[in-house]
Amino acid sequence: MTTKYLQQETEDPESILYSESNDDEHQQRSLHRSYPPVKEVKAIANNRRAVTTVSEPLLISSSMPLQEIGRILGNHSCPDITQGLDLEKCSTLPVRGGGFGDVYEGLLISGQKVAIKSARIFVSSREGFAQTTKSLARELYSWSKCKHPNVLELYGLAYFNNQIATVSPWMDNGTLPQYINQHAQSDVRNLCYQISGSVAYLHGMGVVHGDIKGANVLIADDGTPKLADFGNTILRAYSLRFTGTLDEASFSVRWTAPELLSGATNVSIEADIYALGMTILEAFTGEVPFSDKSESAVLGDVMLRRKIPTRREAYFPSDDAQKETLWRLLERCWDSRPRERPSAKDVQDHLNSL
Repeated sequence: MTTKYLQQETEDPESILYSESNDDEHQQRSLHRSYPPVKEVKAIANNRRAVTTVSEPLLISSSMPLQEIGRILGNHSCPDITQGLDLEKCSTLPVRGGGFGDVYEGLLISGQKVAIKSARIFVSSREGFAQTTKSLARELYSWSKCKHPNVLELYGLAYFNNQIATVSPWMDNGTLPQYINQHAQSDVRNLCYQISGSVAYLHGMGVVHGDIKGANVLIADDGTPKLADFGNTILRAYSLRFTGTLDEASFSVRWTAPELLSGATNVSIEADIYALGMTILEAFTGEVPFSDKSESAVLGDVMLRRKIPTRREAYFPSDDAQKETLWRLLERCWDSRPRERPSAKDVQDHLNSL
C-alpha cells in the first residue's frame, strides 16, 4: 500500500516546486509538434547532456498548454519521441499499475519494445488533469538528469492517451523481487551492491530518490538492476522550476523512515538510506519488510516505537560472520537518528567487502 501525505512546499530554491491552478483551459488542445526523425530517437536518448544549473530557472505552471510543457521539457534533455512510437502496436489497456501511474506495453517503429507510463487520472476535472500533468513533468525532468548504468534509461516523453507519458526500455525480467524469485541462484549481494551504487550516484548528483524499494528496481536482460520511478524525487540543482503551493507525496510505508512517517521532515538522503536498507533486506529474504505485520501495525511500530525488522536466523544466522556483518550494516541504515545512518557509498563499500 502507498500512503499519501500532503506537504506544504515553500519557495525554497533547494527543491522543485509545483502548483495547482484552475487556469488550464488549454491543456486539452490538439497536439501538433515537429518530431525528430525516427532514426534519431535512440541517438537523442543516448547523447543527452546534463542540464546546466542557472541562477534564474525557467518557470513552469499548470496553466501552460500541454504541448508547451512538453516543448520546455524537450529543451531540457527530455526529447519528444512520439513520432517514433508505433501506436497501432501499443497496448490500449495498462499491463501494470501502481501508485498513481499506469504502464502500457509499447513498440518503437524500429521494433524495440518500450514501457510507456502515464499518470492515472482519478478525477475528470481540469484541476485533476493539471495536477497529474505536473506530476509527470516533474518525474520526467528529474529522471532526465540521471544517467548511470544502474538507473533505468529514459528515452524521452511522448503524447499518449492525451497525456504526457514517459518512455523507457521494456524490462522482461520485471522487478527485483520477481527476478530473485524466478532466479534462485542470483547473486543477491552483487545486485544490492549495484543498487547501492545507483543511490550513491544520485546522492552525489544532489538527487534524492524518495521511493527506493524492490518494486522500483527493474532487471535488464543481462541481469543488471536499474533503479526506476522518479515520481518523488527532489533535485538540489535544476534549470526548471515549478510554481508551488501544495503537493502530494506518496510513501510506501514498509520502506519509509520514521521521520517521514511522522511528518517531521521531507524526503532526504538519510531517508533514502533507510529505504535502501529495507530494499537490501527484501532482496535477501524474498519478502517485504515487516512481512509478519499489517501496514497499520508497521506505522505504529516504526513511527511511534522506532522498531526495526526482526532478525530472522534463517536468513541472517548468528554463526555466519558475513551475515552478521550485513545485519549490523542494515541496523545502521535503520538508525532512528538520521544523521547516524551510513552513506550509500559506505553501504556499497561494505557490500563489496563481504
